[in-house]
Amino acid sequence: MTCRIDCSDPIDVALIDKESVAVLFKNSVSIYSTTTSSLLESHRVDEGVNTVYAEKNNVYIVGEEPVVYKIDTNQSTLRQTNPLAGITQWKCNDFNKLEKVLLLHPKRSGVFTKSILLYDVKTDSVVRELKTNVTSSLSNFRKERYEIMTSGLNGNWSVYDLRGSLNKAVYTYSLKGSIVKQGYKTNMSYCETFDKDVHRLYTWNGETQPSERWAFDEKQWFLGIIDGNNASEGFVIHGSYKNSQLVLTDVKNIAQQKCTSFHKYGVKSPNQTMFDILPGNVLATGCSTGVMMQSAKFNVDNFKSHSEKQREACRKAKSRLTDDKEIKELRKTIDRYEAAGKRDEDINVYDNDVTKEKFDIGKLMGTGSMGSVFKCRSKKKRQRICSQVHHQPNKHIVQKV
Repeated sequence: MTCRIDCSDPIDVALIDKESVAVLFKNSVSIYSTTTSSLLESHRVDEGVNTVYAEKNNVYIVGEEPVVYKIDTNQSTLRQTNPLAGITQWKCNDFNKLEKVLLLHPKRSGVFTKSILLYDVKTDSVVRELKTNVTSSLSNFRKERYEIMTSGLNGNWSVYDLRGSLNKAVYTYSLKGSIVKQGYKTNMSYCETFDKDVHRLYTWNGETQPSERWAFDEKQWFLGIIDGNNASEGFVIHGSYKNSQLVLTDVKNIAQQKCTSFHKYGVKSPNQTMFDILPGNVLATGCSTGVMMQSAKFNVDNFKSHSEKQREACRKAKSRLTDDKEIKELRKTIDRYEAAGKRDEDINVYDNDVTKEKFDIGKLMGTGSMGSVFKCRSKKKRQRICSQVHHQPNKHIVQKV
């Protein structure tokens, strides 16, 4: 599958299922088909939203204000929750699809607090508050719903267990530089740090110390790590600013990426800033000019050939959709002309300033399913028009060229 949605300045992207994807904009969220790129529905939201999450039949939009927008895709309805009391702003970092819980950093009186909220979207309420001894800039769910990893600007990477102490981390590691991005895939946590013009990618399996996998400069970008063919494998999503390619490279070989990349495909912008994945189905990545859908079925004998077949299937689906639209529009026009011919005695004029007496009928231009078209000219202004003779006797339809 390689299918592109052309749109301007998307903020975030979330896959609802293998057939639909939610794309967040400055003040709206739109749902598109992953195979035909067609718009399925769109909803208005307030400015300030910056994050969208999705699971089957539901989409959740969160911003700086302490409210959550919820879309029921079955009913195509949008609902907004009431603001939480005592919280002026918050920042959403993650969503647990199984438990349907958002991970939020609250602000009180304009300042981030040393706590993390677990917000249940089913009941529209905070079900847990994790108090920490530091102010965290990022937080994500880890292996299980009771494990949360946090990071601060000082380079400390910590893991909290909600079953134990609420303010003491189970693990804390000091890394080089400030942590600018973190995430989790099956059996592996990862984070990106930045220090003295050097970016570093670390991974951690929960047992040993974090491992430095890759050091890169400002000429390259890193988006995240996704599951590979099995739980022990993973692919790094990365690229270079000098070309418009998105590259998937095995985590184990990322340091030697020039000769060991697993797959590459073209994108319109070299800087991909968002992604979401349904393992085994669809990988969606986005930039300022649109969203690209790529097959996430990596466990195949020849992934390149597999991707080409998926891309051709998407192309044919889009072509069929376009043809269907053209046929429907043609049918509407035919119905309109036929109804007009049956309704009027002699002539139906779609342009009010044109009548049968005002033009001379000339040579036949052509004949089609809707009748015959003659080349005509206005008697007064010599303006070119066309006259269409309907299949019914003595019926004319007159329109300007």
